[in-house]
Amino acid sequence: MPAYWFALTVLSIYPLSQAMFNDWPIYYFFLQIYSPSFAGLGQAWTLCIEMTFYIALPGYAWVARKSFRGMTGRNRVARELLVLIVLSLVSAVFWRFRAHGDIAIVRVGLPHYFYWFALGMALALVSVWGHDVRGSASGLLSFVRRRPSASWAIALVLFVILCAFSGVPAEGVAFPPLASEFRWVLQPLIAFFLIAPAVFSEPGTGLPGRFLVLRPVAWLGLVSYGIYLWHQAAVDLLFNKGILVRAGTPVQTSLTALVLVLAITIPCAALSYYLVERRFLKLKESAHLLAQVRAALQRHFLAAAAAIAVASGLIVAFVIRSGWFVTDDFRNLNDAHHSGLTLQLLNTPLIGDRYSPGHRFLDWLVLQWPGHEWGMVVAISAGCIALATFLVAVLVRQITNSSLVPLAAAAAFGSWSGWMVISLWWAASAHILPMTAMAVAALAASVRWDRGRRWYWFVAALVLMGASCAFSVRAALLPLVLFALLAIAQPAGEDFSLRSFGRRTRSVSWLFAPMIVVAAIAVLKELGAGLPSNAAAAPLTQWMSFLWHWMVDEVAVTAVNGFPTLASSPSLTSVVGVVTLSLFAAATIRNRRSAFIWIAMLGLLLLAGAQVFYSRHTELGLGVINVFRYSDANLMLMAVFIPAAWVASGRPMPQTAGQRTLLSCMAILFAIIWLSNGVSTEHRARVQEPGAAAAGGFERLRESLTPLAGDPEGASLIDERLPPVFQQLPIAPDWQLPGLVRIFLPELNVRRLSDRGVPVALDPWGNAHELLLGRQEPVNKGDRFCLSSMAGSTLFSAGSAARAFPLPPGAGGLEMRVLTIHLARTAQPGALGLVFKPSANNLPNAIARVDRDSTGIRIVMPVGASNVTLLAWGGLSTCVRSAAVSTALWAP
Repeated sequence: MPAYWFALTVLSIYPLSQAMFNDWPIYYFFLQIYSPSFAGLGQAWTLCIEMTFYIALPGYAWVARKSFRGMTGRNRVARELLVLIVLSLVSAVFWRFRAHGDIAIVRVGLPHYFYWFALGMALALVSVWGHDVRGSASGLLSFVRRRPSASWAIALVLFVILCAFSGVPAEGVAFPPLASEFRWVLQPLIAFFLIAPAVFSEPGTGLPGRFLVLRPVAWLGLVSYGIYLWHQAAVDLLFNKGILVRAGTPVQTSLTALVLVLAITIPCAALSYYLVERRFLKLKESAHLLAQVRAALQRHFLAAAAAIAVASGLIVAFVIRSGWFVTDDFRNLNDAHHSGLTLQLLNTPLIGDRYSPGHRFLDWLVLQWPGHEWGMVVAISAGCIALATFLVAVLVRQITNSSLVPLAAAAAFGSWSGWMVISLWWAASAHILPMTAMAVAALAASVRWDRGRRWYWFVAALVLMGASCAFSVRAALLPLVLFALLAIAQPAGEDFSLRSFGRRTRSVSWLFAPMIVVAAIAVLKELGAGLPSNAAAAPLTQWMSFLWHWMVDEVAVTAVNGFPTLASSPSLTSVVGVVTLSLFAAATIRNRRSAFIWIAMLGLLLLAGAQVFYSRHTELGLGVINVFRYSDANLMLMAVFIPAAWVASGRPMPQTAGQRTLLSCMAILFAIIWLSNGVSTEHRARVQEPGAAAAGGFERLRESLTPLAGDPEGASLIDERLPPVFQQLPIAPDWQLPGLVRIFLPELNVRRLSDRGVPVALDPWGNAHELLLGRQEPVNKGDRFCLSSMAGSTLFSAGSAARAFPLPPGAGGLEMRVLTIHLARTAQPGALGLVFKPSANNLPNAIARVDRDSTGIRIVMPVGASNVTLLAWGGLSTCVRSAAVSTALWAP
């Protein structure tokens, strides 16, 4: 199975469709012949039937043993052969009257092909009996022993008969209805007579024996399973690339295909055998393999941990390299761009409800690389994940004093698909990823302090705790994690009791108490920022329902690296996750301490869910279970506490070859489930990932706007609206185009709504163009007027000022018109808004900051505008000299 899993995983990425990962259990567990969506490796339908045979074989052997008890020799062999003949006739009936509907289990299954297996069973039965009676055997067995070449001659004759009835190869490979029956009967007989000399005759006897002992032939037999697994992919690749086409006669096409396919398949099969198959075959023979691996990892632990960490960071960097900023990112970055690195910025909540000075600092840091902002995001995200992965390995090693288990925990932690999804949204990754890295570092420093009681580890743990809370208040759960880790999980060498628990509680209270203070400060600061939630008033039934779904749908799915599922939509992944956690629990609970570690971990997982429920249930309801960014705590808890339970239970390891083989198969199966879910999630995130489209749109804007901004007067962006191409992107709906230009194109000389410089607007595809303005038509009869507002006034408040005047009618259709307002003088700066009528909400279409040196405003009018109102507030005192409307055309 490992070789099949390896081939299936590789070929599911390329060249097969990644959509296969949506139903990965079907293909990894040989169930595709029972599914209407037949995919995976096309030839693996035979493996599915073979696995069914292996499952049924013990039952057949038990019945045969009970039925033929007391019989020996020829009589028993004859009776068993008779049973196989009867079952073959039943199989023939299934094949002859098989259904042609959509139910795959009726069309293809063990009942239809049992005749093929019956011939193999008969061959095995006769070979065992012939070995016992080698001196007196007669009949077919003696004939094959004396004349092995005749057996191959019979196979050749049967093959010719098959070709004659089926039209192969003269008329292609399509079997007519009658030929299908001959194929079902003759193909296994051909295989029977080809194999018989290898089973019954002495090696090197006759032509078959001499041929089969040739070293190239023997080697091909060694890697033949790999040839079976990889050949269909080679055929598909050659046809899809146009390298192999059906030209000439079928014989010519088949021979060409045979040569090319073998040239590709044999090297792949050899790699599969030497890299996968042989290693697992040796596993059952080497009793010291795990000891050798542990010794090597013990010597080079830090290097191995660093390699896993770097690989985790590189995977995330590769996945998100083509992303870009979305939704809340623009407002956060605008704040950082406007304020700079100041205490006011660091002390300002994000979007008014999340206090995160660490996030604010990273926003400012990203903007220090103009033109490479997303590259900085990629570097920060990959670095945080790599650091957290390395620290997980160090922390788990401190707990377990092992080498293999910490590296396995770090590999699972670093390859979690949630990191990819979280990193695609900077507003989430800017606080979750640093918080996670700092939290793991704080736990590692705390364990070091507990071991040696050095003051500097005490200080480091508190500082890292504070840094973690500076990125997210969710780190307030960290003191409880630390308490459970130090007071319950340690020391693992003694059994758990109330006395030992009390002693450990007093011992760790020196660090636990100040950490509680730090967490309380962070929570109070968050509440002071106006964290919205009415979840505290929710009924107890809602709390219980949410926490149940949290454990079943969120925690269980995280345990197998699956995509979160809505609570109303249970999935097979959730079931697999529950089973996986149950297996981990069964393997690591051996005494009271290990049991209490699991109780503590489950309690902390519930607390993590309650924390999410309190802060986000009002906005998202049960939808929070469908979001990756709330699962990071679940992953960290399982990565730390499951190894701790393993140590507390006495480090159970396999002792026999069978146990080692079983453990290896389970580990490989878990790795395949973990990686396949990861690839599926990554594929889904990349398909739905909108940042790449945003990045492409703004790259076009940069390329088209740069030459226009080279004018001595610069460019004047006179259209506030986002073009249709940008309206389809995940940009905050209240965000405007000039703000994006100001943040991401600061090197360009671009004014906003100014009456100076080259007038620029964007076409529907996001490209910047110069506008050619036509003859100006005065409005408001050329009258001059002034607007004066009170200092501190706001939009529509009592101290604001307004003036409305009509606009000349346009030509209709999609004609573009521009309103230009010239200012005579501005005594006091302030805000000026323009509201074009008709309007659905009477809100300004544009808001401009007017300074003392402002000479005017120029803006593209909405289609059909018949009236405009100028609004002044914030202390603005200015006079309008004139206003005019002109038509506009795109410059060639």
